[in-house]
Amino acid sequence: MVVLIAAVAVVAVVAVVVTQQSQQQAEAARVDQWHQDLQVWEEAQAEALAAPEGPLLSEVVTGAAMTALPPEHADQVADVDEVNAACTSLTAYASKVSEAPGPPAAPADADFTDTERERFDRDLQALQTFRETVAPAASTIRQFCGSYPLLVMAHTEGGPDAVSSFGQALAVQCPLAELDQACAALQAAASGQASEAEVDAATVTTVITEELQGAEQTLREAATNFQQALPSAASAG
Repeated sequence: MVVLIAAVAVVAVVAVVVTQQSQQQAEAARVDQWHQDLQVWEEAQAEALAAPEGPLLSEVVTGAAMTALPPEHADQVADVDEVNAACTSLTAYASKVSEAPGPPAAPADADFTDTERERFDRDLQALQTFRETVAPAASTIRQFCGSYPLLVMAHTEGGPDAVSSFGQALAVQCPLAELDQACAALQAAASGQASEAEVDAATVTTVITEELQGAEQTLREAATNFQQALPSAASAG
């Protein structure tokens, strides 16, 4: 009888151990699958959010469209199609970053440890930092693209309404906050409130070039930093 009881006890212990091992193996498999899903996300986003390769605004914009009323510099302003193409490329990239899907979350019923969740936390932080870094540069580019092409068209198309269209575009939005004074001067001249636009052409073109180059560089560096912050990039290195 004693032997039978002992045997039953041993079987019970073995059953508990086997059950625990099975649960541990199942949990380990779930963690492994989740980490695989995270790696797939990392690789997909690293490719999808690579720095834009399209035309750059700083390479096509001359700044001449904001140095005088149209059509004085019609032969010096950028090609409006090239400006629009660059605007489309950069604003689309910024939207892609802001709308990118986040890393796959852990199963709802999972009880993973902090260490097991670390990869997810790093992915999420990398994406959040990427978005926060890109946002100001994207805002600069969107503001510029919202009105500058209209100024270029006023110069290149000319006609009796060119000055009026130019002034209206500036009234809606100055291409860059740093050029508020120049925009005000040009708008005043376009509306007839001033006899001529008092604008420092050299300063205007310099500001435009520096602001656009700065925004574009921010996008490139943010993309590189995002890729390097992903765990899959660290393990590959």
